[in-house]
Amino acid sequence: MTVEREPKVDRATRRKRVLIELLDPLPDARPLDMDHVRTLAESIRDHGLLQPIAVVEHHSRYLIGIGNHRAAAHQFLGKTAVEADIWPADTTREEILLRSIHENHVRVDESFETTLSRIHTLMAAHGVGFREAAKRGKFRKSHLSKIETVLKRLKPKALACLQEHKLGVSIAYAIARGSDDEDTQIEWIKQNAAGKMNRSAIEKASKAKPCRMKTVTLSTTIDDVAFTVTLPKEFDYERLKDRIRGLSSKVGLQAKRNTPIDLLPRFLDAEESA
Repeated sequence: MTVEREPKVDRATRRKRVLIELLDPLPDARPLDMDHVRTLAESIRDHGLLQPIAVVEHHSRYLIGIGNHRAAAHQFLGKTAVEADIWPADTTREEILLRSIHENHVRVDESFETTLSRIHTLMAAHGVGFREAAKRGKFRKSHLSKIETVLKRLKPKALACLQEHKLGVSIAYAIARGSDDEDTQIEWIKQNAAGKMNRSAIEKASKAKPCRMKTVTLSTTIDDVAFTVTLPKEFDYERLKDRIRGLSSKVGLQAKRNTPIDLLPRFLDAEESA
């Protein structure tokens, strides 16, 4: 019987100061956010480096496994070296991802593609499903919910475009929620990547966008209560059930408040307009 070896995340390391000129980012490292670099630089200047970066030996140089922004902040401050944990030269990309997850959990500024890669790495390492892997990686429930929304609502070509431009989870979520049209999703992704459309602009555009979708009206009677529901034609059952759960939650809230049932429509309308 063949036993699959789990990636190691506790291999011995040594710590030393490394010349910044000898550091290189990983080939698929997310682009530097200069606002974040400047913020880190201020913190390092005032308080010092609280956590060393981690690098992998690569011939006579080093690849930055964790801490690309910290290294850039040192360079921004005019420093020539940075304290680093040195990982062995044979450290794999999978091991780097696992170490990064355990060190820093979820980074809100990383790309959607990298976030997925982290979850998939945990799935493979522990032999678990998507949600359990995210749980082991200590992903926040709200963050995981956004990831799942993007995977459900973003069209295939738009998802590929998102990964190509290395956009983050928050902007991907805004785009996925803002439109079901693939061409619109792709256009917003390109506009954001070019710096011409931020998240607020996308959210504003999604609200201003006229509704051209076809609808379906469902009418049914349960016991002595008649229901009529109008929904977009492309809705799937999961989205319909999600909306019904939302309505149930709102009705439950009014029940706790002992709102007279004949006034229920007025209170529900007030919640929608609030």
